[in-house]
Amino acid sequence: MPKNNAVEIGLERKYVLYVVTVLLCAVACFVALIYTQTDTRTVRLGTNTFKLELATTPAQHAVGLSGRDTIDPNGGMLFVFDTPAQYCFWMKDTHISLDILWLDREGQVIDLIENVDPASYPESFCPDKDASYVVELPAGSVTSSGVVVGTRTDF
Repeated sequence: MPKNNAVEIGLERKYVLYVVTVLLCAVACFVALIYTQTDTRTVRLGTNTFKLELATTPAQHAVGLSGRDTIDPNGGMLFVFDTPAQYCFWMKDTHISLDILWLDREGQVIDLIENVDPASYPESFCPDKDASYVVELPAGSVTSSGVVVGTRTDF
């Protein structure tokens, strides 16, 4: 009889260990999913629609698209600011060329610059007017979408 109890206890421990391992993996996957999800907004600019990551905090503004080696052809980033101002951008630690658009609070393009090269750092690019939003897109997006100063978007 003692031998059967030892076998049962061994199986019980293995079962508990298995359940705990599965639960830990599930929790780890859930936490990873939460931390990798980014808020996005689908925005129509000119003839194209872009899925833009939202940058709404000073920390997100500071990082932007820096450190990325690629960007989806219909992707980009939408910087949302609380107060309209002449927000300047640079290409620090950015590895891909970008088009940068400044928009007023109504979503109208008030300034833009195309094909900004990562090698342009430390040069800064600033709009002529106060902006509430800035959009960074893959280089060439402005031309391929037909976006010009005055183009409106639908946030």
